[in-house]
Amino acid sequence: MLLMLAPMGPALADVGRETGLPVPRFVSLAADRANVRLGPRASDDVVAVYRRRGLPLKVVDEQDNWRLIEDFEGASGWVHTSLLSGRRTVLVMSDAAVLRRAPAPAAPAIARIEPRVVATLLACEGAWCFVEVNRRRGWLAAETLWGVMP
Repeated sequence: MLLMLAPMGPALADVGRETGLPVPRFVSLAADRANVRLGPRASDDVVAVYRRRGLPLKVVDEQDNWRLIEDFEGASGWVHTSLLSGRRTVLVMSDAAVLRRAPAPAAPAIARIEPRVVATLLACEGAWCFVEVNRRRGWLAAETLWGVMP
Protein backbone atom coordinates (compact mmCIF):
# COMPACT_ATOMS: atom_id res chain seq x y z
CA MET A 1 0.00 0.00 0.00
CA LEU A 2 2.83 2.44 0.77
CA LEU A 3 4.36 1.83 -2.65
CA MET A 4 1.13 2.87 -4.31
CA LEU A 5 1.05 6.18 -2.43
CA ALA A 6 4.71 7.10 -2.93
CA PRO A 7 4.36 8.49 -6.50
CA MET A 8 1.52 10.78 -5.41
CA GLY A 9 3.69 12.78 -2.98
CA PRO A 10 5.40 15.09 -5.50
CA ALA A 11 2.19 15.59 -7.47
CA LEU A 12 0.44 16.92 -4.37
CA ALA A 13 3.20 19.49 -3.89
CA ASP A 14 2.56 20.81 -7.43
CA VAL A 15 -0.97 22.06 -6.78
CA GLY A 16 -2.21 24.99 -4.73
CA ARG A 17 -3.61 24.10 -1.32
CA GLU A 18 -6.55 26.49 -1.78
CA THR A 19 -7.57 25.94 -5.42
CA GLY A 20 -6.02 22.62 -6.42
CA LEU A 21 -4.71 24.38 -9.53
CA PRO A 22 -1.11 23.89 -10.67
CA VAL A 23 1.61 25.80 -8.85
CA PRO A 24 3.46 27.50 -10.38
CA ARG A 25 0.98 28.82 -12.96
CA PHE A 26 0.47 32.06 -14.82
CA VAL A 27 -2.38 34.53 -14.33
CA SER A 28 -2.81 38.17 -15.27
CA LEU A 29 -3.57 41.36 -13.41
CA ALA A 30 -7.32 42.02 -13.54
CA ALA A 31 -7.15 45.57 -12.17
CA ASP A 32 -5.62 48.86 -13.27
CA ARG A 33 -3.97 49.12 -9.84
CA ALA A 34 -2.95 46.38 -7.41
CA ASN A 35 -1.06 46.52 -4.14
CA VAL A 36 1.58 43.83 -3.63
CA ARG A 37 1.99 43.07 0.05
CA LEU A 38 4.72 41.63 2.23
CA GLY A 39 2.33 39.00 3.60
CA PRO A 40 -1.09 37.51 2.86
CA ARG A 41 -3.17 40.04 4.80
CA ALA A 42 -4.62 43.47 4.01
CA SER A 43 -2.80 44.78 7.08
CA ASP A 44 0.64 43.73 5.73
CA ASP A 45 2.89 46.42 4.30
CA VAL A 46 2.63 47.30 0.62
CA VAL A 47 5.96 46.55 -1.09
CA ALA A 48 4.96 47.45 -4.66
CA VAL A 49 2.04 48.70 -6.72
CA TYR A 50 1.26 47.31 -10.18
CA ARG A 51 -0.51 49.69 -12.55
CA ARG A 52 -0.84 47.63 -15.71
CA ARG A 53 -4.00 45.61 -16.32
CA GLY A 54 -3.20 42.36 -18.13
CA LEU A 55 0.36 42.09 -16.80
CA PRO A 56 1.27 38.38 -16.61
CA LEU A 57 2.21 37.14 -13.13
CA LYS A 58 3.36 33.75 -11.88
CA VAL A 59 1.50 32.27 -8.89
CA VAL A 60 3.96 30.35 -6.71
CA ASP A 61 1.90 29.82 -3.53
CA GLU A 62 -1.62 30.21 -2.16
CA GLN A 63 -3.02 31.13 1.24
CA ASP A 64 -6.73 31.74 1.74
CA ASN A 65 -7.73 34.49 -0.75
CA TRP A 66 -4.14 35.58 -1.35
CA ARG A 67 -1.62 34.49 -3.98
CA LEU A 68 2.14 34.78 -3.73
CA ILE A 69 3.18 36.03 -7.15
CA GLU A 70 6.40 36.71 -9.03
CA ASP A 71 6.72 39.20 -11.84
CA PHE A 72 8.96 39.17 -14.91
CA GLU A 73 11.77 40.86 -12.95
CA GLY A 74 11.70 38.23 -10.19
CA ALA A 75 10.06 40.50 -7.59
CA SER A 76 7.48 38.76 -5.42
CA GLY A 77 4.73 39.52 -2.95
CA TRP A 78 1.14 38.73 -2.02
CA VAL A 79 -1.85 39.88 -4.08
CA HIS A 80 -5.53 39.39 -3.26
CA THR A 81 -7.32 37.01 -5.66
CA SER A 82 -9.90 39.67 -6.55
CA LEU A 83 -7.11 41.51 -8.40
CA LEU A 84 -6.10 38.51 -10.53
CA SER A 85 -7.58 36.89 -13.62
CA GLY A 86 -7.21 33.48 -15.20
CA ARG A 87 -6.95 35.24 -18.59
CA ARG A 88 -3.56 34.31 -20.02
CA THR A 89 -1.22 36.99 -21.21
CA VAL A 90 2.48 37.12 -22.03
CA LEU A 91 5.08 39.85 -21.95
CA VAL A 92 7.37 40.28 -24.95
CA MET A 93 10.96 40.25 -23.67
CA SER A 94 13.01 40.35 -26.86
CA ASP A 95 14.04 43.27 -29.05
CA ALA A 96 13.68 40.94 -32.05
CA ALA A 97 10.16 39.54 -31.54
CA VAL A 98 8.43 39.11 -34.89
CA LEU A 99 4.75 38.22 -35.12
CA ARG A 100 4.46 35.62 -37.92
CA ARG A 101 1.62 34.10 -39.96
CA ALA A 102 2.67 30.54 -39.08
CA PRO A 103 4.75 28.90 -36.33
CA ALA A 104 8.02 28.88 -38.28
CA PRO A 105 11.02 31.23 -38.46
CA ALA A 106 10.64 31.59 -42.24
CA ALA A 107 6.88 32.34 -42.13
CA PRO A 108 5.84 35.78 -43.39
CA ALA A 109 6.10 38.54 -40.82
CA ILE A 110 2.99 40.40 -39.70
CA ALA A 111 4.62 42.89 -37.33
CA ARG A 112 7.64 43.51 -35.13
CA ILE A 113 6.59 43.62 -31.47
CA GLU A 114 8.46 45.91 -29.10
CA PRO A 115 9.79 44.75 -25.72
CA ARG A 116 7.40 44.95 -22.73
CA VAL A 117 4.27 44.73 -24.89
CA VAL A 118 1.54 42.60 -23.29
CA ALA A 119 -0.14 40.11 -25.63
CA THR A 120 -3.12 37.82 -25.06
CA LEU A 121 -2.01 34.19 -25.15
CA LEU A 122 -4.32 32.02 -27.24
CA ALA A 123 -2.31 28.77 -27.58
CA CYS A 124 1.19 27.33 -27.69
CA GLU A 125 2.56 24.60 -29.93
CA GLY A 126 6.08 23.53 -29.15
CA ALA A 127 8.44 26.49 -29.46
CA TRP A 128 5.73 28.88 -30.75
CA CYS A 129 2.79 30.71 -29.17
CA PHE A 130 -0.30 32.03 -30.95
CA VAL A 131 -1.09 35.49 -29.56
CA GLU A 132 -3.18 38.57 -30.14
CA VAL A 133 -1.63 42.04 -30.03
CA ASN A 134 -3.70 45.11 -30.90
CA ARG A 135 -6.29 43.01 -32.76
CA ARG A 136 -3.59 41.26 -34.80
CA ARG A 137 -3.16 37.53 -34.38
CA GLY A 138 -0.04 35.58 -35.15
CA TRP A 139 2.79 33.43 -33.85
CA LEU A 140 5.68 34.50 -31.62
CA ALA A 141 8.65 32.35 -30.64
CA ALA A 142 8.05 31.21 -27.04
CA GLU A 143 11.66 32.05 -26.17
CA THR A 144 10.86 35.75 -26.71
CA LEU A 145 8.04 35.70 -24.12
CA TRP A 146 7.64 35.78 -20.35
CA GLY A 147 4.47 34.12 -19.13
CA VAL A 148 4.75 30.59 -20.51
CA MET A 149 6.41 27.54 -19.01
CA PRO A 150 9.29 25.95 -20.93
